[in-house]
Amino acid sequence: SAGHDPALLFSPQGGEAVQLSEGGLLLGVMPSAEYEVERRTMKEGSALAIYTDGLTEAQAPSAYRDCDEDEDDEGDDEELGMTGLEAIIARALAGESLDGALGTILEDVDRFTEGAPPSDDRTLLLLRR
Repeated sequence: SAGHDPALLFSPQGGEAVQLSEGGLLLGVMPSAEYEVERRTMKEGSALAIYTDGLTEAQAPSAYRDCDEDEDDEGDDEELGMTGLEAIIARALAGESLDGALGTILEDVDRFTEGAPPSDDRTLLLLRR
């Protein structure tokens, strides 16, 4: 994962996901950094999702309502999170082409944030065997 959120490997049946979290430091920070390697075989119909934290950290507008900058609002932010993103991706991959799934996922994240502009990049790569 090289310092990023873990990739998700979805099984062809049921859309269960395995988090691929091996890695190390953020990629490119130190030229001599070493990274752990994890090897998986993608079965036919499996899908791989690689994404940036702008998707898991997408916030619902309610996270911004009635916020006082001086208050400690730890835990009050309503982020999509890993579980939410995993559920959105699994639903979108069920029976859709990757192009269709990609559009559906980004629309669902936008619906979660009620169209609020992203505070970070939202990048998603989908692969299917």
